[in-house]
Amino acid sequence: MLYLEMANRNWAIRLDGLYMNLGEEGLTPVTERQVEVDLKQVAIQATGLWRATSGVEIGIGGRLNSIKTGLKVQPGQVLPGRDDSGTNTWFDPLTVAREAEQRYVSPYHLAYVYTGLGEDGRAMDCLE
Repeated sequence: MLYLEMANRNWAIRLDGLYMNLGEEGLTPVTERQVEVDLKQVAIQATGLWRATSGVEIGIGGRLNSIKTGLKVQPGQVLPGRDDSGTNTWFDPLTVAREAEQRYVSPYHLAYVYTGLGEDGRAMDCLE
């Protein structure tokens, strides 16, 4: 997972990324055939926000999702094997409203970046 937020007094741009690679190998309980199951997901979200009032930000954005699945079952003495896989990709448009936080304002009037890394899942890196 990765979260980045760049902002100044009036606007913010958020980028959020997620990658998962889940899978398992094993034997079926009764016929003891070798089985491999795989699931991979990539999700990327981008949002632009504008500070409408001192306490509310509104914006638009989008999320791109891609999920890949796979299943392999080795043939047994009686049952045939199976090898299936598939990929599904889609885009979700987003409208966003959130409670505005007090922002750090650079003395150089540039932006700052929040990353989703560090203590409590949040660290501030200043671009000055």
